[in-house]
Amino acid sequence: MYFGLLPPVQSQKPQDVDCLDVFVDGSAIGLRNSDGSIGGSPKTVRIQGRLNADDEYFVALPSDIVQEDSSLLNTLSNQAQFLEMTIFDSSMNLYRILQDFPTNFPFVSVSFLRNSCDSSEDLQSRPLYHYIGRLVASRKLKYFNLIGDDTNTFFDRLLVELLQQDQVKEVFVHLSHALKNEVIFLGRLLDIWKNRDPWGARIFSMSFFSPFEQLDFVKSLPKRLACFDLKGDKKLYFYMAHPKSPEREVHIFRNTEGMLTLEFN
Repeated sequence: MYFGLLPPVQSQKPQDVDCLDVFVDGSAIGLRNSDGSIGGSPKTVRIQGRLNADDEYFVALPSDIVQEDSSLLNTLSNQAQFLEMTIFDSSMNLYRILQDFPTNFPFVSVSFLRNSCDSSEDLQSRPLYHYIGRLVASRKLKYFNLIGDDTNTFFDRLLVELLQQDQVKEVFVHLSHALKNEVIFLGRLLDIWKNRDPWGARIFSMSFFSPFEQLDFVKSLPKRLACFDLKGDKKLYFYMAHPKSPEREVHIFRNTEGMLTLEFN
């Protein structure tokens, strides 16, 4: 009589959850899976103040979702791939939520959408800057979006550091006053690329208010005409070949939204 082998006992794994919604009201933190399930490991962590999934504001966070501290949030976020953070108002205490928040996310999008900012009582700019610094230092960021209003901080140093990292694929910054001096920033970035080993392919787009086409170190570069979209529309771009590897180039142009774009090939 043949009984065969018994199948091994499988340990039960937590079920994956598409999104963990994180609500912040002052210092209060609330957690809820977007599909209403309980437990599980989220693929995306979405921090969005008091805005619920139906785009309506909580007057107060429901007591059943409020946490005593951020320890459960940090544990659940450790395996997530995507972080979406939207900062709507100055009542969100980011010190409380970001101080020990994980930095394991390859995909991060931060939207800073406040209408006003009182820098003397600001609970967001400094902890947000420090957290982005920790993300950059983790060397795990592949895709990074930073959009919205003025954060009262400059990101020149962090962006230069991030763009040199091997794992980076795309960086998009559409933010008022993101740079202390955008002309110096652009010149420095191109100098670093030119004087070091060539980087892997990556794209950097950002809001750039100076007419970069008129800058001496840009307008002296050669130009090409190429197709930039499926319609076959042609656009002129500046390009620079890398001294050590002439086949590696950086292309400089404004994209269809008017963003300064550096395409490293």
